[in-house]
Amino acid sequence: MPNDIQKLKIGSESRSVLVVEDDNELAQSLVRILNVFFKECVIASDGDKAYSLFIEREEKNEPFTLIITDLELPKMGGLRLIKQ
Repeated sequence: MPNDIQKLKIGSESRSVLVVEDDNELAQSLVRILNVFFKECVIASDGDKAYSLFIEREEKNEPFTLIITDLELPKMGGLRLIKQ
């Protein structure tokens, strides 16, 4: 019987995550963990870049499965990013 981690990994070959974090060290740490569960992990260091990546992926019909964002970011904050 698979354990919980194995269950979470099911389907990981098709999942992608966008990590929006201006602290590069923290972003890299998150990505190292998330790579276990996601095929692709993309980092954006500010809200504007994250929004551009989001729109780009939506237009290609390849949306992110999950977006993890900091609230306090340069250019556009996390709450404004979520609202848009």
